[in-house]
Amino acid sequence: MEAVFVGGVSAFLRFLFLIAPYVLGFCSVGLLIHAVTRLRERPESRKYWVVAFSGSVMIALSALVLVNARWLQNEWLYSLENTLDYLFVYLFATFLVFLGLAGSSRVISPSLEKAFIVILGTGLTAEEAISLMLKYRLDKAIQFYENQKAKNVQPATFLVTGGKSPGNSLSEAEVMAAYLTDRGIPEDQIIQENQSINTHQNFLYSQRLLGNGENTVFVTSSYHVLRGNVYARQLGIEAEGIGAKSPLYYLPYALIREYLALFLIYRKVHFVALPLFLALMHVLMH
Repeated sequence: MEAVFVGGVSAFLRFLFLIAPYVLGFCSVGLLIHAVTRLRERPESRKYWVVAFSGSVMIALSALVLVNARWLQNEWLYSLENTLDYLFVYLFATFLVFLGLAGSSRVISPSLEKAFIVILGTGLTAEEAISLMLKYRLDKAIQFYENQKAKNVQPATFLVTGGKSPGNSLSEAEVMAAYLTDRGIPEDQIIQENQSINTHQNFLYSQRLLGNGENTVFVTSSYHVLRGNVYARQLGIEAEGIGAKSPLYYLPYALIREYLALFLIYRKVHFVALPLFLALMHVLMH
């Protein structure tokens, strides 16, 4: 039985090594395109400059490895290929951990005894209307509110978050508030935070109302709850997160983007862990 397990692990590693340069190259192209798109909107963003640079480097290294395997067959480049293989294993393993943690948000059931329901923004459509992703978040928040009333719990106040995107005449918070009132939520039960442009600012600009957040629940997409929790805890907000569903077509992109965002947040941890992992793999595999 042990021999079968070891053989299975070995075969799986060989498969990962085989696809590593292709997957890394393909994902790096997507990463570069995403970073360049974001930089057009926010050219001052250091984060996206780092992402763009990293994507470019990975594209070049993946291409070099593939060229070497086909034509050059240089020994030093084979060592580079091994390093990229081990990097891919590290990314694959940490991505699986992320999926497990992100998936756990679907089974979280916070107490109904909450004073605030914070709805994190995710952008409007080109027509400044509610996107499908945002609709799911708003509907999830309304469901929590209705559950409170059904259980005779004091209904919470909605805190909708999100400012204006470039070229928009309405803030995301304004559009979200209108959606809630159209579905019967009293206007005096809705507070707008209309300055933020990202998740961290959603919490930062809402903090004066939430305090330590112990009586708060925040609603976002399931894949995003984990990062929402990280940002909230960084600001000392002990809010609980609820995950709304996401459109299936968007989920692969969203999960990869979310993983990379968390990777950057914990970059100091990876800065230590990744070299140690690569060194260990070089020892074990040679």
